[in-house]
Amino acid sequence: MKKWLQAVMVLVLLGVAALVLFGAATQASSLITASQDDSAKLTLTANGVVRAWPSNETDMLGQMPARSSVQTNGRTPDSQWWRIPYPGGPQGNGWLAANVVEPNQAASSVPVIDVVFATATPAPATSTPAPPACIHNAAYVTDVTIPDHTQIQAAQQFDKVWRMSNTGSCSWEQGTVLVFASGFKMSAPDTVAVPSTAPGATADIGVTMFAPSGPGTYTGVWELKDPAGQFFGSKVTVVIDVPDPSPGPAPTPQPPAPPQPSPSEPYINFWADTDRVCEGQGTNIHWDVRNVKAVYVEYGGHTDGVAGQGSRWVCPSSDGKHYKLHVDLVDGSQQTRELEINIDHSCGGPAPTPKPHPDKRYAHVTVNPSEIKKGECTTVSWDVRNYSKLRFLGNPVGPGQGSMKWCPGKSETKTFTVYYDTSGSDRQGIEVSVKVK
Repeated sequence: MKKWLQAVMVLVLLGVAALVLFGAATQASSLITASQDDSAKLTLTANGVVRAWPSNETDMLGQMPARSSVQTNGRTPDSQWWRIPYPGGPQGNGWLAANVVEPNQAASSVPVIDVVFATATPAPATSTPAPPACIHNAAYVTDVTIPDHTQIQAAQQFDKVWRMSNTGSCSWEQGTVLVFASGFKMSAPDTVAVPSTAPGATADIGVTMFAPSGPGTYTGVWELKDPAGQFFGSKVTVVIDVPDPSPGPAPTPQPPAPPQPSPSEPYINFWADTDRVCEGQGTNIHWDVRNVKAVYVEYGGHTDGVAGQGSRWVCPSSDGKHYKLHVDLVDGSQQTRELEINIDHSCGGPAPTPKPHPDKRYAHVTVNPSEIKKGECTTVSWDVRNYSKLRFLGNPVGPGQGSMKWCPGKSETKTFTVYYDTSGSDRQGIEVSVKVK
C-alpha cells in the first residue's frame, strides 16, 4: 500500500513538471512571434499590381495574390504608395498602391520617399513674321499745263503742273515732296509739297517758275521724295523755249503729236528736246515704245537695253551727234529710229545744262510687254544709279542700265532688289509682274 502511494506521488510530480515546462515553452514561442511581428510588413487585402514607380502610369513589374504578406521599406509622403523589395525593379524595389494593402503598426516608421516625375517642356511658340513693308512708287501720267517746248517769253512767270499716278503700295503721306533734281531750276523753290494720295490714285503737282532772261531751250528735272528722305518713282521734266527777241528765221515747227497706238499694235516714238546745241551743251533724248519685245539705245560706241518709256541725258560734243533706237518686234523683226543733234560752234547761248547730280539715288524697273502667251518671253529693263548691287530671280544682274529676258510659265510677280550699300541693310524692293494668258 505504501509503495503504491509513493508511485502515485511520483506521477503527480512528473505531471506538474510537464505543465511547467509546457507553459515556459508557450511563453517563449509568444515572445518569438512578437519579436517577428515588429518588422514593417504589408498584408494584401486584394490582388495587387507591383509598379516600377508610385504611379499607375508606370511600368508593371508583376502581381501579388490577396492575403500574402510582404516587407515594406518605404512610402510616399501621402502614404498612397508603399515600396517593397522586388527583384527586377529599379534598385531592386517595386511599389504597391495603398488601396490593396494593410500595413502593420511597424510600417508607420519606414522612410518617407518623395518621388519626382519629370514633366515635358512645352515647345517655344513660333513668332509670326512681320508683313513686308509697302513700297513707294510713281509714274508720270501727263502734262496738265506747259507741255514740252511751250514758248515762254523771257523772265515771264509760269505754273508747270504734272499729273502723276501712285503706282506703289504705300500712300503718299504728309511730308512727301517733289524735289528739284537737275537742269535749270528757273527760280523755282527747291521742293514743293505733294498732296496725300492713295495707291492707284493720281495727283496734280504744280511748281511756279520764271523763264530765264536769255533765249534758248531750258530743261528742269524733278523727282519725288518720301518723308524718310528716299527718292522714288519716275522723274518728270519741264521743257520750255525762250524766243530770241531779235528778228530771225521762224522756228522750226514741231511735228504733230503721234496718234495713240492700239492696245496690240507696236508703237515707236524717239525724239530729243532740241536738234541743235552749243559746243559742250547737253540735252535729253526720249523714247516711248509699246507692244514690242525689247528696246535698245545706241550712242557713243555702246548699246544699252532700256525700258519701253524713258529718257537719257546726252552731250553731242563727247557722245557724237548720232543716236539710234533699236526695237525688237513681237514677230521677230527689228526696226531702228535715228536722231541727229548738231553742234553750233558759233552760238553763245545759255551756259551748258548740268548733268544730273551723281549722288542722287534713282531706280526704275519696267516689264515690256506686261502680257504674254504661254511659252513666250518678256523683257525686264532697269535704270538704277548709285547702287551697290542688283538682284533679280535670285541672281545678280547688271550694269545699272540694262535688260534681260524673262520667260515665266505662269502669271507671276517677282521682286527686283536694289542694294545701296555692301552690307545689304539699305535696299529697295521693286515688284515687277507679268500676265501669262
